[in-house]
Amino acid sequence: MARRLVARVRPALWLALSAVLVGAPSRAATPEDTTVVRPFARAETRPVPHPRDAADTPDIWVHPTDPAKSLVVGTDKRGALLVYDLTGEQRQIVSDGSRPNDVGVLYGFKFRGGLVDIAVAACRAPIGMGVKVWMFDPASDTLTDITEGNFIPVFDGGFPYGSCVYRSPRDGRCYFFVTNKEGMVEQYLMKEAPDGKVTGERVRGFTLSSMSEGCVADCELGDYYISEERVGIWKFAAEPDADTTGTLIARVGEHGLTADVEGLALYHANGGRGYLIASSQGSSTFNVYERGGSNAYVITIDPQAGTIGDVEHTDGIGVTSCPTSADFTQGLFVAQDGENAPEHQNFKYYRWEDIAGSRLVVDTHWSPRGVEASPPVAVQDPARHRDGSFEPLLETESAHLAPPGALTFSVGLEREVALRRTEANVPFALEYAATRRVALVLEPVVYSQLRVGEHVLQSGVGDVELGAIVAPLPRAIGHTSVAIATEVKVPIARDQALGSGRADYTMALVLSRRDAKLDSHLNLGYTIVGAPSGFETRNVLSFAFAAVRSFSRFDLVAEVNAHSPALVGGADPDAAKGPLPDLAGEELSGTVGWRYRIGGRGAISMGFSYDNDHAFSVLPGFTLRLR
Repeated sequence: MARRLVARVRPALWLALSAVLVGAPSRAATPEDTTVVRPFARAETRPVPHPRDAADTPDIWVHPTDPAKSLVVGTDKRGALLVYDLTGEQRQIVSDGSRPNDVGVLYGFKFRGGLVDIAVAACRAPIGMGVKVWMFDPASDTLTDITEGNFIPVFDGGFPYGSCVYRSPRDGRCYFFVTNKEGMVEQYLMKEAPDGKVTGERVRGFTLSSMSEGCVADCELGDYYISEERVGIWKFAAEPDADTTGTLIARVGEHGLTADVEGLALYHANGGRGYLIASSQGSSTFNVYERGGSNAYVITIDPQAGTIGDVEHTDGIGVTSCPTSADFTQGLFVAQDGENAPEHQNFKYYRWEDIAGSRLVVDTHWSPRGVEASPPVAVQDPARHRDGSFEPLLETESAHLAPPGALTFSVGLEREVALRRTEANVPFALEYAATRRVALVLEPVVYSQLRVGEHVLQSGVGDVELGAIVAPLPRAIGHTSVAIATEVKVPIARDQALGSGRADYTMALVLSRRDAKLDSHLNLGYTIVGAPSGFETRNVLSFAFAAVRSFSRFDLVAEVNAHSPALVGGADPDAAKGPLPDLAGEELSGTVGWRYRIGGRGAISMGFSYDNDHAFSVLPGFTLRLR
């Protein structure tokens, strides 16, 4: 957004260019590699509090109005229900000492005169065993225990193992299924008790031949799936009055499915499409099957280690097709990591598009609350959807483009002081994501003023920059996304003190890497410089490097910009005539700053910059996602 040459170029320095392009070493190809996808984890949670085999099952709750506030709930079966945000930061510890095992999220439970979202888990605490129910509060992003009598007893007061939830498409009633280590399965109707808590009524039971834990129910198609750990995956009808005869849809030994078969999850898409995903714990992989029909095998997910490690010996998994945060705009897959050495176990987050590639459906319009959503579902965070590339704080471009149709407005104030010269600018940017791989940008400087001492040399409208960012590759290379940035400076400033009076043309290679909570961006650019009358110029090589460290709603930002000289023979950057303010700007500058994300649509920022000409700049700014 800056009017200086380095700002128009906005390319970037990498600490080590090879680190961008090099991912984890790949394993040798096998005949089955055509059915294997190998995504990297994009984020991970903090380790669970307890050592050894403690973490078990995650699930994902999508916030009803601000998907960026969605949560991941995970179980510490030696302690509590743990609540994480979409960066992996722990938000809450709930019902410590209840020792929950498998947790499931259910939407639209009738409670206290309205519809609420709940989480349900089988618990095995020393003080009591059974099932607990918690209610989500969208206003505070917290959970509250609403279980009558502390636990809902199951198996006549016996020992529960796995559990999952079901809302009937026939009448909207809500149920949970619970299993034990003897292969028994019970189904309970959940209902509100007179004291305003939740209780359960047993409505059905049946038995498999051996230990079974992982299960999931399809609230649209009416199916119930359960893992018999040494045998395979069974499919039953989920309604309480249905027959208890099941179908074995996947056997251990087929398509690499290796005992123990553990967690199950459903990826939902509109029209009954989607996938059943199963944890093949013995091979540390995940088999993907069609959601409908005969549940045909599709592919195997075999995550690989990147900056964040691999997952091994996974118990539970969770998945959603809904867009949530800016890091997971096309869906999220979460897996328990049974190793995570040297730390305690934890949960790792994967982008669904990294898994789907061109083989699987990506449907971001399905809604877990039973109504097809109007795209886009997510209220994206403009401060991070392209990592602030067009907010006033950063000059570096990003290869992480916004979702199609996104329109973002940014405005800033730049005030630079160097010896006797003071320069002020009000840059403005309007960015439109035309497609998933093309973004268009309009960047005028709506006001500019150059002052020498107490004398205003010139003021008025500055130049306009028109740009486009194109992502030529359909997906990232490992952790790295690639784009090409092009920009044309249109000279409309009426005085050479505010602009060179000539058009400039820039092209830059843009590389962006996202590692958990650290985003980094490298630009390498070349500018054809228009030569104003009376000055000899040369074309410019330039770079920029930016790093963004994200916290819950707060980011720390650092940036380095540099370019080769544009004026032949150099120039005095503090000169007060001609086009020197535009062409003789800094050749090396550094910026540090912060930004705070407001709601899901806005961000405020503040930065401080210093360059090799000893000019100091203050850079406040504001960004708003218009749609």
